[in-house]
Amino acid sequence: MGRMFDTLEELSPLQRMIVSPGLDRAFESIQEKYKGIHIHEYPTGTRCEDWVVPESWEVVSGELKDREMNVIASTGESFLFAAPYSLPVEGWFTKQEMAPHVTFREDMPDAYALEHRNAYNYRLQDWGITLPYNRWKQLREDEKYFVHVDVKQGSGTMKVAEYYRKGRTENLICFCAHIDELCNDDLSGCVVALELIDIIEALENPVYSYQVLLAPEMFGTLFMCTITGPGF
Repeated sequence: MGRMFDTLEELSPLQRMIVSPGLDRAFESIQEKYKGIHIHEYPTGTRCEDWVVPESWEVVSGELKDREMNVIASTGESFLFAAPYSLPVEGWFTKQEMAPHVTFREDMPDAYALEHRNAYNYRLQDWGITLPYNRWKQLREDEKYFVHVDVKQGSGTMKVAEYYRKGRTENLICFCAHIDELCNDDLSGCVVALELIDIIEALENPVYSYQVLLAPEMFGTLFMCTITGPGF
């Protein structure tokens, strides 16, 4: 249990987007802690079906300020403030001008939402932020607000972590979890899957083949199944 909690505490704060330095660091840590892990890499621009591996993306900083330059929201409070794969932006906007770029959840009025449209569809080229709904409601229609989002983008590789043990048959049991996100969307599932490796390793002459797969969303598993296939 100690290793599981240590892994959660280490990986949770990282910006683990589809292609990102944060996800690179997460996989480096996993390889150090869990033996038998192999990392598959798919460079920016690699195509599979109708999806192309995007550039690496990392938010540097982001903030929303009022006319007195008081901070209303920022990445210092939550990385979710900057929508994943947002373009950089800096300028003054009315509430009406900001509206097409802002995501919130009325049913969770004090929480930041996870805006995923730019990450799922790399063709979308736009800036975006998220706000707790209660803060959005407090913004005045007759005021302008300063929006700043600074990001790093460039070539990178989408990574997929795999553990594989061949059994006496080709029947495969796969334990799969997605490791990307800026929140605990499935990180606990990843840690549980990793702990299964010791159990699988202890099996004597297993009947089935076993695979543990940690991948960015549906894209990592799509590339593994279509391009690479299980085992290494």
